[in-house]
Amino acid sequence: MCRHHIHCSAFRKKLREAVQLAAIPKRVKAHTYRHSFATELLLQGTDCRVC
Repeated sequence: MCRHHIHCSAFRKKLREAVQLAAIPKRVKAHTYRHSFATELLLQGTDCRVC
């Protein structure tokens, strides 16, 4: 089985596009996205340490 890797900037570009489409005025980085995802998991009662 092969793994398909994408260039490190590909996620950043798509995230930037999504932020612009959503008209979010604040600065959003991939690390910010990671924290908000973890926060949502915790709010839903999921233990993010075992995901």
